[in-house]
Amino acid sequence: MEREVFTQRFQQASARARDFARELIEEPLPDPMLFRLRLNASYDGNPLHQDERVFPEDSSAELARRLSRCTSEEVVDVLWRDGMVPEWVDLSVIAEVGTATLIEVLSCGRFTANQRLLYHREEGRPPFHVLGPALPVGLEHGQKFSIYNRSECWNRDELGLVARHAAKVWSLELYGGDFGDEVMASLPIFERMHILGVNGSLLNGPGLAGLSRQPELRHLRVQLNHEGPFTAGHLPVLRHLETLTVENLPRGAWAFSAIAEQATGLDSLSLGTAHDLVLDARLRHPLRSLTLRARSVQGDPLPEKIVSLHLHLREASDQDMERLLARVREVTHLSVRGTPVSDELIEAIVPRWRLEYLDVVDTRVGDECVRRIRARYPKLRTHPNPDIGLTKLEDDAKPTE
Repeated sequence: MEREVFTQRFQQASARARDFARELIEEPLPDPMLFRLRLNASYDGNPLHQDERVFPEDSSAELARRLSRCTSEEVVDVLWRDGMVPEWVDLSVIAEVGTATLIEVLSCGRFTANQRLLYHREEGRPPFHVLGPALPVGLEHGQKFSIYNRSECWNRDELGLVARHAAKVWSLELYGGDFGDEVMASLPIFERMHILGVNGSLLNGPGLAGLSRQPELRHLRVQLNHEGPFTAGHLPVLRHLETLTVENLPRGAWAFSAIAEQATGLDSLSLGTAHDLVLDARLRHPLRSLTLRARSVQGDPLPEKIVSLHLHLREASDQDMERLLARVREVTHLSVRGTPVSDELIEAIVPRWRLEYLDVVDTRVGDECVRRIRARYPKLRTHPNPDIGLTKLEDDAKPTE
């Protein structure tokens, strides 16, 4: 595609995204536009067409930060690559930043110069697709809403702007190293915020105490971006908290006991680390979902009842798993994907629970073992199902665009 054609289509689609959002948003949206470019937003694990190319380096966190606010010229400079362009690009307004309307540019990871592979030809400006801002939960038909309902910030200045509209914020995503302990400890009160995401943070832990100022917080996600110390010991009592995710935990103990003690209403918990996961307390109440990603687990944290249990422990032995599961009395869905468990362990633990689903992909469990289990428990769904074939099941499980 010629650069001039791509630029013209991008400009037309951007203006349409802004004007469409004006029909839905209660705040005035300025005519000038800035852009937040998100690359590699597609699943590209399937075999590529001969005219397709991918750029894994586009997924770098530093590049995402640099492209968190850019001009239309900068967007075109990144997306037009010697005649190749993304196969699809979604545009939607996500914020107003004082003098400009901020538009998210969500880009497919597959680039091509073959125009037959471009999406959204029916809209007249492939590969661009115009969407409206994300709608609030429970919005009545025809009702306008605030652009601050779902907010995200990449620096302190953006947080300051959002804070001036704190009463309108339902979800807040914070990105990057600006949001460490100092900022988190003094986070403004968002009186109706249900969801908080802290992504790529340099948080060490003391700043978690500031969450006591968020009266309606129900879902908390923390993705750490350092190998230094981290502790959950400053976590306050969060009586409404339902789900908690902490990723990239450091090596060693990190006061997991604070979660077990303070988040007593927790329904879903997900923890991840590149190291052994140290869990120095036991969860006493049932969970709807528990996910642990690590090399292995040190401790005895599992409650007796878990609806959906995901253990992705790449170096855990059968003995490690047996110890971890010894006190568990009830599981409905079990995934040990990527954990090197054997036929013997799986055949020993399946009879303990009334399983409805079992995932043993990328384990040492063989097809014959899965067939024996399916013969004993014909209502049990397994992944893989040797009688259908792994390839088809994997294709069925892949996300669609």
